[in-house]
Amino acid sequence: MAHRLPADVGPSLPLRPLSAVAWGLVVVILDFRYNGVDLVPDPVGWMFVAVALTSLQGVHRAFGTAGLLAWVGLLLSIPEWFRAGPELLGLALVVVAVVLQVVVCTAVMAVSPLRRSAAETIRWLSPSLAVGLVLAIFATRDDAGSPALVLALGVAGLIVILWFLVLLLQVAREPGPVAGGDPGQPDDASVDQAADPPA
Repeated sequence: MAHRLPADVGPSLPLRPLSAVAWGLVVVILDFRYNGVDLVPDPVGWMFVAVALTSLQGVHRAFGTAGLLAWVGLLLSIPEWFRAGPELLGLALVVVAVVLQVVVCTAVMAVSPLRRSAAETIRWLSPSLAVGLVLAIFATRDDAGSPALVLALGVAGLIVILWFLVLLLQVAREPGPVAGGDPGQPDDASVDQAADPPA
């Protein structure tokens, strides 16, 4: 006889921490300043991202790698929040954020077949737009670039970031693979149960 779960017991959601990653990145992206002080501290957002991704390293090792990148982002964001670091510190944070997107998308491609196509597109689109935007900004400083191109690349990059955040929220609601297991492969208990004939 099949056993049913109680009505108040829902499916396991091992990828739920990805929602914390998304909201943590929202805190990082938002920039509300009053008298030169950012009222939405970026280090807090990076901490949410780092803790959430580290908790997922048992699901896929790329999540653990992304967690390490988030901790680096946290350390870099502290002097940047106080405006105490060099000018290149902001560029370093952008690099960390872009690489983090690439690594997280790599993990999502492995654990969520339903979102694999979207994750793969974001994985190559995000760094491409970031590199193009940086080159366009430097070209504009030398009066060799177009401000319109910078604006277009910036808007496109923002759209990709929003797409990435939506992707994380969608994957967070999926059952996902069992931590430490291979999705698509039955566990040992189910195999043994199927092999033993009923008494």
